Amino acid sequence: MDAKTFWDKIKLAISEQGKTFVWLCDQAGVSVQIMKNRIYKERIPDVEDTLKLLSVLGTTVEAFFYGDNQDNKDFNNTFASKAAEDGLFEGKNYGDSMIPTLYDGDTVFYDDYGYQEDGLYVIQLEGKSLVRRIQNDLGGVKILSDNPSYETLSVKKGATELKIIGKIHHAIHHVYF
Repeated sequence: MDAKTFWDKIKLAISEQGKTFVWLCDQAGVSVQIMKNRIYKERIPDVEDTLKLLSVLGTTVEAFFYGDNQDNKDFNNTFASKAAEDGLFEGKNYGDSMIPTLYDGDTVFYDDYGYQEDGLYVIQLEGKSLVRRIQNDLGGVKILSDNPSYETLSVKKGATELKIIGKIHHAIHHVYF
C-alpha cells in the first residue's frame, strides 16, 4: 500500500466515525504536525504510530491493509517470505543518513540478536528507531552514518539511550520512476 492510499483510508475511517484528524491524533497520542508532514511528504507513519492510529480507529493491521478477505494478501514476494522463514524481520530505512548504502524507503531485513560484530544494524537511540553502522570502540560503540554530512556518535557501554535491535542481513533498494 502506498502512502496516498494509506492516508485516504485513514481519512475515510475518520469520516465514517464522524471525527476529525486532530481528534484521531490526540486519542492516539501522536503529533498532529508530524502526521501532517507525513501526509505532505507522502510517507506512512512508523509501525508504532500506525498501530496507535489503527487502535483508536478500532481496526487491525490485517483488516486495514488487506481488508476482511485474507486471500487479497500478496504472498508473491518470495524473498520477504524466505526472510521470514529465516527468522528475519522486515523494516524500512528512512532519510538520507545511510546514502550511498541505503536510500529513503529501502527495505531492510534484520535479526533480533543485538550486537554481534561491526556492521549495519537497526537500533533505537533515545527511543527513535534508526538504521546505522555500528563499530565496536574501546568502552562503547561508534554510531556512524554512511552519508558523510552526518556526525559520528560515540556511546559508552551500558548506556540506556542506545538499544541495538539486530544486524541487517539483506536490503532491497526501491526504484521510483
